[in-house]
Amino acid sequence: MFTPKRISCKTGHESQLAAGKRQHLRRSAKRKLALTSVVPALASLLPFSLSGAPAFADVNGDNRADIVGFSSKGVIVATGNANGTFTQVSGRLDNFGAHPDAGGWTTAKHPRLLGDVNGDKRADIVGFSSKGVMVATGNANGTFTLVSGRLDNFGADPSAGGWTTEEHPRLLGDVNGDNRADIVGFSSKGVIVATGNANGTFTQVSGRLDNFGAHPDAGGWTTAKHPRLLGDVNGDKRADIVGFSSKGVMVATGNANGTFTLVSGRLDNFGADPSAGGWTTEEHPRLLGDVNGDNRADIVGFSSKGVIVATGNANGTFTQVSGRLDNFGAHPDAGGWTTAKHPRLLGDVNGDKRADIVGFSSKGVMVANGHTDGTFTLRPQRLDNFGADPSAGGWTTEEHPRLLCDVNGDNRADIVGFSSKGVIVATYDTNTTFVVRPGRLDNFGAHPDAGGWTTAAHPRLLAD
Repeated sequence: MFTPKRISCKTGHESQLAAGKRQHLRRSAKRKLALTSVVPALASLLPFSLSGAPAFADVNGDNRADIVGFSSKGVIVATGNANGTFTQVSGRLDNFGAHPDAGGWTTAKHPRLLGDVNGDKRADIVGFSSKGVMVATGNANGTFTLVSGRLDNFGADPSAGGWTTEEHPRLLGDVNGDNRADIVGFSSKGVIVATGNANGTFTQVSGRLDNFGAHPDAGGWTTAKHPRLLGDVNGDKRADIVGFSSKGVMVATGNANGTFTLVSGRLDNFGADPSAGGWTTEEHPRLLGDVNGDNRADIVGFSSKGVIVATGNANGTFTQVSGRLDNFGAHPDAGGWTTAKHPRLLGDVNGDKRADIVGFSSKGVMVANGHTDGTFTLRPQRLDNFGADPSAGGWTTEEHPRLLCDVNGDNRADIVGFSSKGVIVATYDTNTTFVVRPGRLDNFGAHPDAGGWTTAAHPRLLAD
């Protein structure tokens, strides 16, 4: 990220008797906190972590980030190496792709996410087809195996509930605390959950939380105005819902039976109404990550004038931190950042178990480190790459996704950028800033020689 993943895929909360397994789990917990989170679109893709943000779960189980790309003809994987490069895995799963022979999946109708459904510490694909939920489990050799059976809900067809990407977000998180990914779906009438099973299938939980939905009786929530994220706000190792209503922040905490309980009270900020700050999805990203290192999800909001933080409390509420970092905002005095040009992500780049801001300005990459008091400090250095200006590579949000995860296994977030010609990685130097690694994987890029990948048709995710 539970990560984002923020993001290691390892949950590692279960008790183990063998000393070797205990040591492995301690390493995994560190990596979870290293990747505290991501863009809202990715923030729900992966398993739950201590950091309160989604965690990346690696495909082959080597604790390094892998690329999972959904080409027109199916799923292609590239596994991460200790030197910060990627190696493409031979073979392809001929499903989850845009071509009719690969299922006719589209980004407009069929979300595809990553999470550890069966609890084997490897990333699995969770795809929302028109007819329902399909799963492919990750293997130690970096491939995927399609699971037989389908959950006939959460899909676009009327027989599968009539879910749409415009109205009905579908996220993944560990709601019941069993270290397996669960589906959290925001239907028109409220929240529906399906818990993950050890065989890679899902079982729908009875009951529904009649809030956070598009219907007026469920609050009148819309994707255009009201982001809904998952994070561990109260520190009980279960996914909680953090919803940004028009009037402010609402929370529902996850229960061991897979249901949610609405928390009383509301933080009157980060909402669309003028009384709640006048936040918009077009200008003001709102992410989750553990800024102060207390293993609870905090809100990091990018207002027009800069960064505002609210830290999570053990009772499931938030407390706004005094002060503001006057950068990364839409106002010219805060840098003139826009969502159309300047992604802003969260990840632990320096390895101190706290979320840092990684911002892709027009001129390059800027970093602000998180502190125990919930504030951020801007670093003076900048990497002149991954930015919109020609001098910084001419990267665009339409063609060039930029994500964070731990590629080389050093417990620090690295940049993985999908340039037109292929994949570029930058690792963090705590004495300076990010440093671009030599070499490039000539695939997963927009150029025909790199596969002709587009954001409109070919999602590219990271499993760490």
